[in-house]
Amino acid sequence: VTDAITLYVAGPPTATVTGENYSVWVDDGPSRFDGRILWFKGTDIASASTITFGQGNNFDITGTTTINYITTTDITNGTPFFLQFDSSVTVTHNAGSVPADTLQILLAGSVDFAATAGDTLTLYLHEGGWRELSRTVI
Repeated sequence: VTDAITLYVAGPPTATVTGENYSVWVDDGPSRFDGRILWFKGTDIASASTITFGQGNNFDITGTTTINYITTTDITNGTPFFLQFDSSVTVTHNAGSVPADTLQILLAGSVDFAATAGDTLTLYLHEGGWRELSRTVI
């Protein structure tokens, strides 16, 4: 046996919808996972003033351009994202005037994060912005 799966969902419904379009939705009550949750590593993201997450929750950030904002399109409040930096880049705390479909990044201590290669930053989306959960400085 190569893979054994009890439940497999290929993707969200393909029908035209006016609201959200989910593959799986647990409407109420706790969800229990006794095994590991396998986070998907997305494609690398080149640093830019505004970055956009693709599919996945774990990304390498390449380049050295300062990051000021992160887009919020198709992302639900409470969703965590894990970033690892491949080179030195600054992540700006509360950059100010917010472009459409983005939110500012709110970092611990209310100061910018000067990341170097190998550093990590964990953020989650909240209504008021992208909030820092943790960081590791290598």
